[in-house]
Amino acid sequence: MVPSEVIDSTAEPLSYEYEDVTDPLGGWQSPFAGAAIPAGLEEIIMSEMVGATEQPVTLTGAAVTTSLDVNAPAGPAALAAGLEGAQRRIYLNIENITGEGFAPGYEVYLNLPPGERPSDHRELFAGLLPMFGVAEATNPIGDHPANGLQYSLDITEVAERLQALNAWDPAKMHVTFIPDQTPDELETAVPSTPVKVGRISLYYE
Repeated sequence: MVPSEVIDSTAEPLSYEYEDVTDPLGGWQSPFAGAAIPAGLEEIIMSEMVGATEQPVTLTGAAVTTSLDVNAPAGPAALAAGLEGAQRRIYLNIENITGEGFAPGYEVYLNLPPGERPSDHRELFAGLLPMFGVAEATNPIGDHPANGLQYSLDITEVAERLQALNAWDPAKMHVTFIPDQTPDELETAVPSTPVKVGRISLYYE
């Protein structure tokens, strides 16, 4: 078969129709769209890492919470914050996710109150981490190193909701991983192998 024969997934031989084909980024725009950027600074405005975990986090099929210290931006993000019309974006990077076998996906929540159910705080949901392909991303092939899976979650709206609830600490963030499985799936699922998250980092843009 050639590419022209499989462009339309609804036609033969695929005959498959996706439930949702809308833009997953929701028409993303640069945070500097419409901002007054001084001449000569266009090329240096970029993301700045303001916090990261110091130790890996191991996920074993149960809820796990970790935290990271957050520093005030002092570089490009601080410069961008001072530009008239700029809208800051905040990203949570989940890096170097490795594992040797089956593992469920994980939902990520920010600053989930201790002891409370995630389903009662969907406003704190940051995103989903599918583990499809984690074993393949863990094993090196030839001269290519294995860096694991990487995800970047735009948490700007979650941060804004936390700020509105007076629950946003600019110096520390708590990140909770919840297995993306129903109670019935948990009872019948194949036991998951541990998954290690190498680093969680926070970026301001």
